Amino acid sequence: MTIIPFFSFGTFSPDLPAILVAVVGLKYGKSFGMINGFFLGLVFDFISGGIIGLSSFTKTLNGFVAGFSSNEENNQEQISS
Repeated sequence: MTIIPFFSFGTFSPDLPAILVAVVGLKYGKSFGMINGFFLGLVFDFISGGIIGLSSFTKTLNGFVAGFSSNEENNQEQISS
């Protein structure tokens, strides 16, 4: 919460958990991005006190969409060689 004011532009402030989920989805693929997004969103729902499941749903979709840009097959080939 202390870092976010440095990155806010007027009334716009970035959603740092969504950025984290997108980075994980890009790096590890859509399955791990979805799992990470669901649990991170669920924790965010419980902390914020909003509608339970709304953030977890959107962050799960975020991890899934970001995972499409990942090349999971290429990652496995790089690990094995």
